[in-house]
Amino acid sequence: MPNKFLKRRDRKRGQSLVEFALIAPVALVLLLTAIDLGRLLYSQIVVTNAAKEGALVASQGGTFQSNQTCSDANTVMCGVLTEAKNGFVEVDKARVTLAPAQCVKDAQYPAAGAPPNVGVTVQAPFKLITPIIGNFFAPNLLLTGSAQAQCLVVPKVTLPALPAPVAAFSVSPSNQGTTPFAVTFDASGSTSSGSAITSYAWSFGGSGVTASKTFTTGATPTSYTVTLTVTNSAGQTGTSSTTITVNPAGTPTCPPIVVSFTAMDAHNGGHPHRMSFAAVSNPSTAGISWTWTGAVSTSGASPTVDFPASGAQSETLTGTKGSCTYSVTQVVTAP
Repeated sequence: MPNKFLKRRDRKRGQSLVEFALIAPVALVLLLTAIDLGRLLYSQIVVTNAAKEGALVASQGGTFQSNQTCSDANTVMCGVLTEAKNGFVEVDKARVTLAPAQCVKDAQYPAAGAPPNVGVTVQAPFKLITPIIGNFFAPNLLLTGSAQAQCLVVPKVTLPALPAPVAAFSVSPSNQGTTPFAVTFDASGSTSSGSAITSYAWSFGGSGVTASKTFTTGATPTSYTVTLTVTNSAGQTGTSSTTITVNPAGTPTCPPIVVSFTAMDAHNGGHPHRMSFAAVSNPSTAGISWTWTGAVSTSGASPTVDFPASGAQSETLTGTKGSCTYSVTQVVTAP
């Protein structure tokens, strides 16, 4: 009896070995086929993602050189190779293409239409390891991934226009003297709304907030026009001018008088930009006739004027006494 059981058990064991021997190759092939399919699908995803990464870099103005390694001059290729680094495939650099053209970095929106698109195509060879899949596909495949991205552009920003700077300066000791006549000019009264004044240029060659110049003449009086040009940080300019008269030697010298003026808000319902002026001389001198030029023109020591608009206004006061003239340009803010 024991021998019968042993023989029966041996027969079953032998049968199992035969069945395993028949099934094992099939199971192995199926396992390898599943692995191969997984490798194929994963590699295709890797190639597609590499194309997407390359398109993203290209849309930001990335650089590109065909069939070249990753570098600062080839940042699109850097994006492609980095994204495909851990896959089962190796990207063929000669088969990485960029179309239709590179995006311009930090470009502004075009005058019309949407920003252009840029496309990247990536190809990589893939080798199958199982013959079954090879019957359906070529054993050596060329995986392709393509992606497009819109060029990243910077919106054009239009800043509000700033008002031009207003040039204003005073003259000391006066606008008229005897040769050689030394005059000092002071432009500290110049203003620039919304930006800083960056330079002061005088027509006689001086620069800076203050400047000095000695004027000369021959046998007859000579007039010189002095112009101040101020420039602000926005590149805008403003100018103001005055006349310096130089008399021959022996001509009576004009006494040093500094003129200025005050401006008071005097607006009302019918006159929204009205101001009251008051001329001042130092030392106080009687007999000076006053004229006003600039945004408005008038005369008198204490006129009331109506400006055409509100905001910074440049006004020049000129005082005349005999052959002597004195002037100052100031900036006032009209209501």
